[in-house]
Amino acid sequence: MCVEMSSLKTSGTDTDTDETELVEKWRRVQEQLVKKLVLKDALVNANSLSDITAVGGFDISFVKESHQACAAFTVLEYPSLRLLYKDCKRVTVSEPYVAGFLAFREVNHLVDLYQRYEKSVNNTQANTLIPQISLVDGNGILHPKGFGLACHLGVLLDIPTIGIGKSLLHIDGLTKEYVKGLWNGRNSPSTCTCVKLKGKSGRVWGAALKSTAETNNPIFISQGHRISLESAIQITQRCCRFRVPEPVRQADTISRKWLRDFNLNQ
Repeated sequence: MCVEMSSLKTSGTDTDTDETELVEKWRRVQEQLVKKLVLKDALVNANSLSDITAVGGFDISFVKESHQACAAFTVLEYPSLRLLYKDCKRVTVSEPYVAGFLAFREVNHLVDLYQRYEKSVNNTQANTLIPQISLVDGNGILHPKGFGLACHLGVLLDIPTIGIGKSLLHIDGLTKEYVKGLWNGRNSPSTCTCVKLKGKSGRVWGAALKSTAETNNPIFISQGHRISLESAIQITQRCCRFRVPEPVRQADTISRKWLRDFNLNQ
């Protein structure tokens, strides 16, 4: 299964039936994976955030109006954010675009990249080179079904993940205007860099973070797997040199460069 496609146009009853059956299968799989979701700190080879030595980053860049994309994975030294490892691969989209199930288009490609890296690291290096946490270009629990790409990937690999959204997903009454109101409602909005995203239901879905002093547009952090929201915010803040945290930004840069070099985009 996996990766992008701007839309799937179907015609004919058989095709419609096939897609309906596929979505029902995805729904059942998703319901099973949600049961394994852990939303508290359970880092890899680390007892606390101060023990973190490496962070991972996942991203996929898509070719416009095409089934082609490039998936990328990075590993950065922490807290220096020095790039230790990068890998990417060209992938082909084969799944339909269905709201609430977008992870099924991308996740297997990201799993493959991570497992390829794991195999390249020998046992003596594992404690220092396997990321204790990975940041994903995609939402975690900030998702219509509470289970976005960062959750899906984290559960499949059983690794700690943080979801990084570049735009706000409108759920549970969360809108740009509502979030702006949360900022303005703080005692010192000019110095405030982070607000919790509490929906109309009372659930806290994540946080909006203005990651640098020059940033006007926040990023949207949410728990993926095996991480608390407080830790997710802290790690993301420490990974930001620019608006987007370095592990994801580096992966995005690598995947876009690969597409440009092979004349697959713009």
